[in-house]
Amino acid sequence: LWNLSPFDFFPLPSPFVIGITIVGTALSAMAAFAYNQILEVDTDAQMDRTKDRVLPSSKLSKGIVLAFGSTMLIVGQALLFFFVNWVAAACALGSFLVYVVLYTALLKRRTEHNTVIGGISGAVGPLIGQAASAGTIHLDGFLLFLLIFLWQPPHFWALAIHLREDYGRAGFPMLPVVKGIDRTVKEMLIY
Repeated sequence: LWNLSPFDFFPLPSPFVIGITIVGTALSAMAAFAYNQILEVDTDAQMDRTKDRVLPSSKLSKGIVLAFGSTMLIVGQALLFFFVNWVAAACALGSFLVYVVLYTALLKRRTEHNTVIGGISGAVGPLIGQAASAGTIHLDGFLLFLLIFLWQPPHFWALAIHLREDYGRAGFPMLPVVKGIDRTVKEMLIY
């Protein structure tokens, strides 16, 4: 037992699988960001922080961003599915769908709880990594997911406090805009 290392219990995948996992995950995440910017071009134009992005500033068209985002999603998913495993691909696709559909399209403009639900997509990384290394998801991967998930709301609320006027101008019901800074700080402490 004294001669064992942590890698005897948690073996690392090959450098090839690690590299493909990173590239596939990054492409899937970048696809989500591209779709997000297509869906939010009108509100991005109203915010100081985002008004110079490629769509509001007319540097690129929605069609080009859609084609680029779709290509990144397809290539990222194919890399994960064919060279890593279906579990890693499913986790990355789930993260994409939560970010684009649930967070951006359905919740971001409707509720101050948007960042809590949106935090799911940002916390999926450990699940993708564990799926790549073990072929499945275990409790330790889920606990890392939970740790990052619980960290994200206070992290984004701090940003939302700093950019409160920007979010308010664009009509996003972020917690500090809707409930105020005191309530937001209390929520941050709970998390």
